[in-house]
Amino acid sequence: MKKDYQTDYTKFGGKVYASDFDTTYPNGKIAERITYDIKFDEECRKNIANRIRMN
Repeated sequence: MKKDYQTDYTKFGGKVYASDFDTTYPNGKIAERITYDIKFDEECRKNIANRIRMN
């Protein structure tokens, strides 16, 4: 049974670069970008919660 993927617009998900698919490219920054994107999502969640609380 095939399930349709539902996009979660509440999360940023991060940027995708061509180098992410290049296995010969040094991957030193990938972990930093993932961490940054997780923190960005958390800040967005906090901002939404604050807006809801203020209304």
